Amino acid sequence: MLARLFPKQFDNAFRGHPLAIWLLVPIVVIRLLQGVNCILHPAAIAKSADAIPLDRFTPDASAIIVLLFSLSALTFVLIALQGILALLRYRSMIPLLYLWLLVDAFARRALNAVHPTVESVSPGGHAIGFYVNLALLVAMVVGFVLSLIGRAEGARSRRS
Repeated sequence: MLARLFPKQFDNAFRGHPLAIWLLVPIVVIRLLQGVNCILHPAAIAKSADAIPLDRFTPDASAIIVLLFSLSALTFVLIALQGILALLRYRSMIPLLYLWLLVDAFARRALNAVHPTVESVSPGGHAIGFYVNLALLVAMVVGFVLSLIGRAEGARSRRS
């Protein structure tokens, strides 16, 4: 398993289950779109997708929140670009990429739990961004497992 996560060299030989590649494509596309959208329209996305009440803050505080929101979105873009690189050229990097995506997702959830906002603990439910990211998290876990388990033996022997 560690050899799949940390290969001696990155090449285009993917040794995991092929569904892991196909599952990574929409994850990377969604993360890239999320990141670009949050960089280009941070205030609108903060208000709608994450239900951040920017109008409750002073203009200076809102500006800082919007800046931090767009800076945070930059990680989505960078990880998505790594994903595109992995999909096109370095497929042996896919398990490690799934690990990065999971670490990022779980770390964000942990930070949200440690620093809850009024909106995140209110009984009214969660913003749409919560559910989108939850679905992505489930897809990432499935893709990570698929990237580590490998192909069925029958598929290997047919290709030989």
